[in-house]
Amino acid sequence: MTDDRFLRMSTPELERRWALVRGLIADRGLDAVLTLCSDDDMGGYVRWLTDGPVLPYRRGVLFARDGAMAVVEHGGQGAHRAPHPGDANYRGITDIWGVAEFPVVDYSLHYEAEVVVAEIRRRDYRRIALVGAGNMPHRFVSHIEEALSGTVTFSDETAAFDGFMVVKSEEEQAAICRAAALQDELMALALRTIRPGLLEAELTATLRAHAQARGAEGGIILAGSGPQGTFAPFKPIARQNRHIEPGDVVALLVENSGPGGYFTEIARNFVVGKAEAVVAEAVAAATEMQQAIRRRFLPGTACADIFAAHNRDRAARGLPAEDRIFAHGQGYNLVERPLIRDDEPMQVAAGMNFAIHPTIADPRTVFAIMCDNYIIGPDGTGASLHSTEQRLFEV
Repeated sequence: MTDDRFLRMSTPELERRWALVRGLIADRGLDAVLTLCSDDDMGGYVRWLTDGPVLPYRRGVLFARDGAMAVVEHGGQGAHRAPHPGDANYRGITDIWGVAEFPVVDYSLHYEAEVVVAEIRRRDYRRIALVGAGNMPHRFVSHIEEALSGTVTFSDETAAFDGFMVVKSEEEQAAICRAAALQDELMALALRTIRPGLLEAELTATLRAHAQARGAEGGIILAGSGPQGTFAPFKPIARQNRHIEPGDVVALLVENSGPGGYFTEIARNFVVGKAEAVVAEAVAAATEMQQAIRRRFLPGTACADIFAAHNRDRAARGLPAEDRIFAHGQGYNLVERPLIRDDEPMQVAAGMNFAIHPTIADPRTVFAIMCDNYIIGPDGTGASLHSTEQRLFEV
C-alpha cells in the first residue's frame, strides 16, 4: 500500500524528541507540557511532537510525564477516539478529542480549553508547563488558568523546547536539504516562465502548483516587478496584479515548506532583458555581504555579535543599518530562533539551519537580495544548501 504522505519522520526520530521532553518533565518536576498552534507556518511545536500538520484550524497537544500524548483538534463536537497503535499518522498519541470550534465564533472559543481542563482534572495533574504560549489564543489560556486556579501551577518551558528544536538531527537535515532542492527546481522553473506580459500572480501560481505537486506544504511565494531604477520588492498575492514588461526587474522569494513540513528560503532578482548598473551592482553587493557574514556563523558565536558585524559591513558600504531580520533559523517554523539581531540570547550551534538574506533596499531606486540556507557544521557554514547560482539572472 502506498503511503499517503510525501515524507514522514521515522519513529526513532520521534522517539529521540519524546525522550528530550520526558527528560525536561522529570528535571522540572512536571506532570505534563501543553502546546497549541494555529497554523503550519509557525506551528512547529505541535509538528515537532507529532509529525503531523496543524491545519485545518488549530491543534493542541498535552504531553504527559509517561510520554503519552492527548490531542485536541477540529472535528465533531465532543468526539473522542483512541487511534490504532499502528496508525502512522498518530504515533505516540493515545487520545484524540474533537471540537467544532471556530476562531470567528465567539461563543465557541473555550471548547478546546474545556477538553484540556477535563483531561488535566481526570489525570489529577498539578504542574503543567506551557510551550509556545505566544501561539495560544488568550481565551484558551485564560479559561484553563481560571478553571484550574488554586489546584494547578503553570510555568513556561518555551525556551527549553526552542533549544531542543533549533539543533537539527541528521534526519531533519536531510529533510531540510530536500526542501532546498525543491526550491531550486522552482527557481529553474521561474527562469523558464518569466517573460513579458506575464502577470506576477501567474508566476507565483505556476511555482506554487509545481511545489505542491512535489509535496510542498505551507509558506509563501512572493514576487514583485517594476522598471529598473525603481523600487520593486516582493509583494503578497493580493498585490501581484501587474504584468511584467520588457526591461523590468523581478524580485522572487520562495519560502515554502518542503515535503515533511521543513522550511528553507531562496530569493533572487531577474531582469527581462539587459541588466542596468543600478540593479547589477546592488545584487553583487548583496551577494558579497551574504558571503562575508556567513563566515561569522561559527559555533559558540553570539547572534548579537554577528548582527553587529553585518551592520559594520553595511556602514562601510554607505548603507543604513539593518532594522529587520537579515538572517534567522528555520525548521518546522518559517521563522524560528535563533534570530540574528541584538536581542537574541542564543549562540550559533552546529546543526542549526539558517536563512541568510542581506538586502539592499532604496525606496526610490532599487530592491536587491541574495537569500540561501546554510546548515552549521563544526567549523561554521559549508556550501549553500541551494544549488541555484548566486547571481542576477537575465531572461
